[in-house]
Amino acid sequence: MSIRFERPLFLVLAGLAPFAILLFRRFLKPAVTVKLSLGPQGGTLFKPPRRAALGAALIFAFELATVSLLLLAIANPTEVTATPVFKERGADIMFVLDVSPSMAVLDINSTGGITKIGASGNGAENGMINRFEAARFLILSFVNDHPSAAVGLVAVGEVAALLVPPTIDHELFRDRLQTLRIGELGDGTALGMGLSLAAFHLYDSSAPLHACVLVTDGENNAGAVHPETAAEALAASNVAFFVIGVGSGGETILDYVDPETNRHRRGIYDSRYDTQSLIAIAEKGGGVFLQARTGDELGRAFFKVSEGSTFPVRAETLLVTESRAGPFIIAALLIITLSFLPSLLVLRV
Repeated sequence: MSIRFERPLFLVLAGLAPFAILLFRRFLKPAVTVKLSLGPQGGTLFKPPRRAALGAALIFAFELATVSLLLLAIANPTEVTATPVFKERGADIMFVLDVSPSMAVLDINSTGGITKIGASGNGAENGMINRFEAARFLILSFVNDHPSAAVGLVAVGEVAALLVPPTIDHELFRDRLQTLRIGELGDGTALGMGLSLAAFHLYDSSAPLHACVLVTDGENNAGAVHPETAAEALAASNVAFFVIGVGSGGETILDYVDPETNRHRRGIYDSRYDTQSLIAIAEKGGGVFLQARTGDELGRAFFKVSEGSTFPVRAETLLVTESRAGPFIIAALLIITLSFLPSLLVLRV
């Protein structure tokens, strides 16, 4: 983004006008002046009160400012934004993100620049970030790095919900992901339901490549659809499938705010999940399982997703211009209005 002036000559005039007016008043006043005495013959001449001189100076200053602002508006300051325009359709990518309470476990080290983004409890402690925050950060980074892709979001808890269908409106995607909270969909992990939603929205995709990325720390324990059945549906649609198992095992701290009760929940959590079940889901979907026990491993997992789900897309840059003269005009009108105050308050006329 940059700012340019469509009429730069008036920009120069805006800077010179106040000095030119001051010089004119100082050196080019009428050569002949006539002094009229308003007092008695031979008496003391009339002198205006000091506040009158002050009021006149304020009015003159307002006039100079108004002239400069109007000249700046005529110069037409314009904001220029370079926007990429893709001449080909990119990939359709569905993210299926586990938001069950166990994703609040603080066992992901903040390496590779992974940081807390949203408001899902404390989210970080002693250099460790919870699984949900780490996954969200990397999903957002992925979306920022793939502007041509249409991205969608499914959240998985006790139930599964489509939050964003595949869209190139990345701002919409980012906004919804950033407001997503741990426990928003209850206590449970309906992986099969989440994968089914993703499969449904990728089934009739006309994109040259479509992919599904499941990020979870647990095994399926809710929902009416078995995750391997949903994975087979993804394979039938020739979807590139990635299953990322995030987090390590053992006892660690769980810390989050329950969105239903708004109560802060914190305690020791015995983290266990069956990697074999996630491997089986990935195999049924013709995809790959990626273990992510640390921040580094999670970052590498998303790098592999990027390698396997994107491709070059022809694009050109479109320059979008928008005039920013309006604020200068409004400011000039405001100053013109303010110029009446010295007359009312100081000169009292």
